Amino acid sequence: CGNGYLLLLLKHKGCEVYGVETNPKSVNVCNELGLKVFCGTLEDAKFPDQFFDTVILSQVLEHLPSPKASLRGTFRISKPSGKVFIYCPNAGSYLRKIFGKYWHGWHIPFHFYAFTSQTIKKLAESAGFKIENVFTVTPDNFFIVSLKSYLYGRNYTKRDCRFDYRPIDKGKFFDSLVFKAFISAGLRILHFITPNKGDCLEVKLVKR
Repeated sequence: CGNGYLLLLLKHKGCEVYGVETNPKSVNVCNELGLKVFCGTLEDAKFPDQFFDTVILSQVLEHLPSPKASLRGTFRISKPSGKVFIYCPNAGSYLRKIFGKYWHGWHIPFHFYAFTSQTIKKLAESAGFKIENVFTVTPDNFFIVSLKSYLYGRNYTKRDCRFDYRPIDKGKFFDSLVFKAFISAGLRILHFITPNKGDCLEVKLVKR
């Protein structure tokens, strides 16, 4: 859930939304926005069987100590033919090979697992789901976090990476909008050259 932005967006579009979040501060923020967010784990939330039409696990699965158990729980609370969307770092990405230990997706000790398209498929199928689609993308901020970590020799996170678009020992490199456009164009070219090797997995599952 984080700051509740996605839930709030879906609520404004007419969806009835529920969230699960382990961080009490984030839960308080979401509740102040009028969102129904449970503080704890999915197992503790005890949602009824076949309750949800759609479940979104955005940057969640890699943080869980038992992703298989959590996916089985997700299967239980999904309606027949219900859909599940998973977004998580792709350990099979081309940029992971380039940045090595500075790749943003490791995020140790907060990430317990790193998935590839193959391992996420096996995990989902073992929980009873049918794989409908698997895509990869590379969000600009994912690349920038890895780049800053590489340049400065330490591992940054998206939270503390307000990248100022400056090289280490020079003044302004580019105006931020110009630099972002440059990065976006480069990532599109990289995605075209190395399809299915983006930094983020986007997986659509269906309850069979």
